[in-house]
Amino acid sequence: MCVLDEVRALNASLAEGIPTEAAAEHLGLHPRTLENWRRSWRRSEREGKPELRRGPQFRTVGSRVSYRVSDLDDFRVAHKANGGDES
Repeated sequence: MCVLDEVRALNASLAEGIPTEAAAEHLGLHPRTLENWRRSWRRSEREGKPELRRGPQFRTVGSRVSYRVSDLDDFRVAHKANGGDES
């Protein structure tokens, strides 16, 4: 595989998303924190209350959860801008 193919494969995988463990490492958090935040998203959808959502956006395909690096970076910027409020 040439370097260009490797770069394309990396870009495709980043656009598709990274798993919880890698996302947690990217944010400097424990994976369990992201799991807890995902539960708050599900609760907010059930109750129709978007203000209950915590943490970055995520996607699921079947039972596989992934995070886009751009969403993680956006969350990190918003988190710093809000003085540490994780929502």
